[in-house]
Amino acid sequence: GFTTRGCIRKCEFCIVPEKEGRIKIEGDLLDLWDGKAKDITLLDNNILAAPKHFKEICNQARENKIRLDFNQGLDYRLLNQAMVDELKTIRHQELHFAWDNFDEQPGIDKVIDMLQDNKINRCTWLVLAGFNTDFQQDLYRVSHLKARNQNAYLMRYNGQTTKELTRLSRWVNNRLWFQALTWDEFIKRNYPK
Repeated sequence: GFTTRGCIRKCEFCIVPEKEGRIKIEGDLLDLWDGKAKDITLLDNNILAAPKHFKEICNQARENKIRLDFNQGLDYRLLNQAMVDELKTIRHQELHFAWDNFDEQPGIDKVIDMLQDNKINRCTWLVLAGFNTDFQQDLYRVSHLKARNQNAYLMRYNGQTTKELTRLSRWVNNRLWFQALTWDEFIKRNYPK
């Protein structure tokens, strides 16, 4: 369920601000919890935009031994050490972040460094492909994440289907292939000439 609605961002490709408006608190973790479940999936679009609320959600998860799945991802641009300290104290699924624009690499590398320095070693990065990037930029981003020991998930803008993007998503979105094979190895193995 949701503990917040809306988002502070106005990304061109996203409909959330139009549908839900600015960030607002809808409730807390205990509003979603039946008192028995060990796991809760949060669908909040940008929970880190409400830092006090995020801290309270982590506190409730910690006190009640609930494992959280921040299913819609966390905004890496808002992540700071205090938030990482909260994440280290709760049970959670693999964290998700997004790499939407090609030029965001310096900020992403900084966050990966911070997370790894705090023993959060591997996260999944949702990589928007085909919106304002070309195939080589998309391949570069997922390859860079692989080199940083991260997982990636290719999200094709509006379901774009080109032969290249389809092959790239087959490699990236299958974690076993993505972690075990380079792009070139994957192509040679699955699409021999």
